[in-house]
Amino acid sequence: MKAFLASGFCLLIGLAGGFFIGYHYYEGHITNEAVQEMELSMESSDRLAAARGVRAIEAIQSGDTQRAIQMFSVPVADFYSGYTGLTHNDEKTKNLLLWIEQAASTNAAVAKAIHDTN
Repeated sequence: MKAFLASGFCLLIGLAGGFFIGYHYYEGHITNEAVQEMELSMESSDRLAAARGVRAIEAIQSGDTQRAIQMFSVPVADFYSGYTGLTHNDEKTKNLLLWIEQAASTNAAVAKAIHDTN
């Protein structure tokens, strides 16, 4: 009887230890995958911004400033339309939204891009 109880007790301890170790391994594995996906997403976003910047620089150097303005108007309008309706914006975001509104009031390309995204 003692051997049976000791075996049952050791079995429970083994199951609990295996569950604990397996759970922590799984959590670490999922966290690592999420971090890798986030890094890939950030790299893709940075790559897109760099490509857009190079194209805008080329447009400015060739004298086509209107094309450069149109290229940069799209991300500005996307930001504006994504954050303008939120009530929990911090002070920096509120200031940037006001700055975008001022730019839209003096630049038709920015105003058109904002209008097209809404």
